[in-house]
Amino acid sequence: SEVKQIVKFNYETFGRIRYKLNNEVSSTLSMMDSMVETLSQVFLYVGIGFAVFAALMLFNFISVSISYKKREIGILRAVGARGADVFGIFFNESMIITLINQRLLASVVTVVGAWLINNSLRESGGFSLTLLNVGIRQFALILGVGILVAFISTFLPVLKISRKRPIDALGIGNRKAI
Repeated sequence: SEVKQIVKFNYETFGRIRYKLNNEVSSTLSMMDSMVETLSQVFLYVGIGFAVFAALMLFNFISVSISYKKREIGILRAVGARGADVFGIFFNESMIITLINQRLLASVVTVVGAWLINNSLRESGGFSLTLLNVGIRQFALILGVGILVAFISTFLPVLKISRKRPIDALGIGNRKAI
């Protein structure tokens, strides 16, 4: 409780006056505080970069998949499938890819990365604190971002192909009569 009071005193402002302690513990706390703030900014930007990269890769994969399946999509549309049905097929495909990536790759990289960073901070800073915790909230965030990326990456290419007439999607509407 005394340590908590000292730390609280170091960070509180009394009116317009702030009393700052100058000792080894307070300087180490300030260093760790600034390091955590910097790491959070770095992780935010790296995470956004990876999300954009994943969206572009999934968008490319779904676009190529759609271009190879134009004929099948045209047949589906010709037999009465709606645009929402076509979207559902490709969205399910991208969701399977997203769930595999989220469960296998993103979760493992997150846990291993947090463990490595925590160990390096313990060794270099001499702290026995765990700064990066990975739990249900982080896994839910990874899953939510993955689902959002899958939806956005699937929506645009499927919207384009599902708006075509079935005859255009089959590729036989532009042939000349012989």
